[in-house]
Amino acid sequence: MKNDSLSFPGGGIAANDIKDYIKLNFILQFFKRTTIKLSGISEIKAEDIRTTKKDGHGNVSISYTYYIRFVGKFGAARIKFANEGKRDELYNVIRQANKMGLPIFDAC
Repeated sequence: MKNDSLSFPGGGIAANDIKDYIKLNFILQFFKRTTIKLSGISEIKAEDIRTTKKDGHGNVSISYTYYIRFVGKFGAARIKFANEGKRDELYNVIRQANKMGLPIFDAC
């Protein structure tokens, strides 16, 4: 992050329409770095995806993949992490930079 921007490996920007999948700019994003403005992020969410695999001997292995999903003026994007701690660090930096506190609900 530098100067209100976040840069990450390409391929994380979601398609807005089925036609996007055949557009050259959408396809080329997988080979470039994507840079967005931090101040342009309006929503952010941390996600854990659990994958369960069974081998031929009945052994089960469980693995997790960690994501940050965010939405903003640029569209929607997702960044993948192999480590929960690194994901949470970036998640908190983005929330602090954009002053995105937890919502407060009035119980009255």
